[in-house]
Amino acid sequence: AAGYVNLAVCENGKDAWSKLEELAARPEDIAQHVQMVITDIEMPQMDGHHLLKRIKEH
Repeated sequence: AAGYVNLAVCENGKDAWSKLEELAARPEDIAQHVQMVITDIEMPQMDGHHLLKRIKEH
């Protein structure tokens, strides 16, 4: 895991976006929970392009 100890794995882009929204709603800075997002381009429900676009917009 290259030194990372707290990993979250999501089945698809929609689940990943939901997890990120949940973390963003917390009072502390989201950067305390997420430092990196690795995604596939082709995923069911929401692909990697749309996921990254949403992340950049927020």
